[in-house]
Amino acid sequence: MLCNAGASAYGQPTATSDADARVSPTTQDEEPRASEISLELRVNRSIARGIAWIEDQQREDGWFGDQDGRHGGGRTALGALTLLRAGLPRDRISIVAALHALEAVEWRTTYSASVYLMLCEALQSTGSTRPVPAAARACCDFLVEHQVEGVWAYPDGAADMSNTQFALLGLRSARRLGLEVPARTLERAAESVLRWQSASGSVAYLADATPTGGMTVATLGGFQVLTELGKGLALVEGALRKRRADVARAEAWFEGHFTVERNAFGDFMWTASHQYAYLWAIERWCGLSGQTKIGELDWYRAGAEWLVSDQRKDGDFGTFEDTCFALLFLRRATVTGWRDLGALYAEVDVTKERELASKSVPTPVAEAPRLTQWLVAGPFRDAPQNPAFRAWNGTGARVSARERSKLDGKAWEAHALNADDWTDLEVLTKREVNNVYWALATRLDVLPREATVEDSGGSNELDVCLWFTFEDAWRIWLDGQELARSERSASPIEECLRLPIQLSVGAHQLFVLLAEDVNVSAIGVRVTNPDGSAPSARLVIPAAKPDAKKKSEKRR
Repeated sequence: MLCNAGASAYGQPTATSDADARVSPTTQDEEPRASEISLELRVNRSIARGIAWIEDQQREDGWFGDQDGRHGGGRTALGALTLLRAGLPRDRISIVAALHALEAVEWRTTYSASVYLMLCEALQSTGSTRPVPAAARACCDFLVEHQVEGVWAYPDGAADMSNTQFALLGLRSARRLGLEVPARTLERAAESVLRWQSASGSVAYLADATPTGGMTVATLGGFQVLTELGKGLALVEGALRKRRADVARAEAWFEGHFTVERNAFGDFMWTASHQYAYLWAIERWCGLSGQTKIGELDWYRAGAEWLVSDQRKDGDFGTFEDTCFALLFLRRATVTGWRDLGALYAEVDVTKERELASKSVPTPVAEAPRLTQWLVAGPFRDAPQNPAFRAWNGTGARVSARERSKLDGKAWEAHALNADDWTDLEVLTKREVNNVYWALATRLDVLPREATVEDSGGSNELDVCLWFTFEDAWRIWLDGQELARSERSASPIEECLRLPIQLSVGAHQLFVLLAEDVNVSAIGVRVTNPDGSAPSARLVIPAAKPDAKKKSEKRR
């Protein structure tokens, strides 16, 4: 429950009214000393900051963002649901305004209809005496009518496990609102919910996709919903019994691949995509099943520690939806019985500021040069999960990159990467493929100090920082020594790696292996001083070769 004595508009803490909140950290009856800042206290402060950020995103007409998007009303319903679940009273002006804005919505997608049903249930759980809206009945009917072979789609496009997860949670809320959910709908879902389970037990978003931790735990949560709604319905209970062994395999796979920091992508890799929705799916599964641990790990405390540390300066977690999912996870922490938390929250804020300062890194200046001149070899054929890439036994020490020479049968070719953004190697080389990896090499030269006026005197070693943009997995060598590697995949294309290095005087080879699972083969590299400023003139990076046509014209 939200508790923010430092911002009195949120009122004093009260006990949670969420019937699902079976797992909660220990509450305290005595006011703690300022030096004893518990996780519960930090979580409640994090929720307060997150709620302030969400309310700040609301428009004057009550909407959170565009009302005419694909999921019309879905974002505003999610925002209002988050505010209610986080502890704001139902008569809070932001919630009232959101509900008023939603009155005119015609619910047309699985996601938006499901979230609206969850919002209506949250309102009812606060003791609201308002009748169940006709729109809630329409949303329940919409979900029943748009079930496709036991699962759900947007409803346009192919069915997937994300929409299925939301639909089942929406139907659970519909039942709790007193609405009828046909037994046949539940029976079909029970027969189909594990449709895209792999041999290892994990579950994919849709057919032929790579299984993920998020979809596996979302499916386990859906199975838990069906177990709850199917009680007393012989056909549903019978269908669920048939899948118990499959559920056990899914649970075992998830336990073996579970961390709060990373959403498993297949059996060996991970993805940064949908991280907060992944955590919320964990909260839903464990909350509905009543389990406090996954394996030996207290899933809530581990997840809460990570989220509190991950929260940004303004109180958000990135996007609006990600912030909502983060708060829906955190809302299980409850602080009760404390008279004045202002001083403690002030200390939490100071601690958070110090933490953010310690994690902050310099930002590259706009004029920071990119490494654009590379030798590129590939693509080398691989398979899903990049087994050849992961098992690659070559090292930078044995690679001698020269134009037209070969690496594992592929010729090194000179290419110029984009000078102002990341590059898709598939577009650059006109070789669009999936499940491959590429090799890239470039040269960095360091001049002695006396070679430049600015750096005369002192050590000849030069400290620089390389900033890499990737989507999928990478391995990086400098002069034959592997410096960094990652097995991420299907992640946002972002500048995700800051690599400080120290270079001695002379020539150095930077060698990169870049995996590509699906979509694009993205890479971009900037170079700066350690503080983010443009690098020293002692660092010589390969320059673009003069255009052959221009050279011939000049000779004439």
